[in-house]
Amino acid sequence: MKKPKLSTPASSTSLLGKFVNWLKADWFTIATIAMLIFISFYPKIPLAELIPGYIVRVRLEDIILFGLGLVFLARVVQHKASLRTPITAILTFYVIVGILVMLNAMFVVKSLPLNVLHVGKMALHFLRRLEYFSIFFLFYNALKNWRHVRMTLIGITIIMLGISLYGFGQKYLYWPVYSTMNRE
Repeated sequence: MKKPKLSTPASSTSLLGKFVNWLKADWFTIATIAMLIFISFYPKIPLAELIPGYIVRVRLEDIILFGLGLVFLARVVQHKASLRTPITAILTFYVIVGILVMLNAMFVVKSLPLNVLHVGKMALHFLRRLEYFSIFFLFYNALKNWRHVRMTLIGITIIMLGISLYGFGQKYLYWPVYSTMNRE
């Protein structure tokens, strides 16, 4: 004789199970969209100065993007993601030319003094450009099917509505304006 199974509310178990399965299947896409929403809404408030008094500062979004980039590189090593895209060759060429230009400025033309401060400034600007490129690779690997594209479009819609609402709030309701530009 079989024991009767204990019944649980089907709707909560299946809904929770579906949610957990959705998170397992789409976690990288969800994390990438969440990162994009965070970058769009969080003010560009500096966290730290790598070079005292200089305009390139570390922000919270840099740390989040770096962390997601490390996760992406781990996925590349595990062969779950790839650096091969239609424009990888172009971006690689850009990086090589950028490095050659920096070396040229330091050693051939000598327009950049060979001290830690100036070389550090140049390296920070170059790393910021590479950071912007990394977002492309994250999204290229996060969007694997039409459901992911639809999720991303929903995220972009949330961003556009939020930015528009905040803009109206700044204009008509005197919400704060976060200026992170140079005082100059």
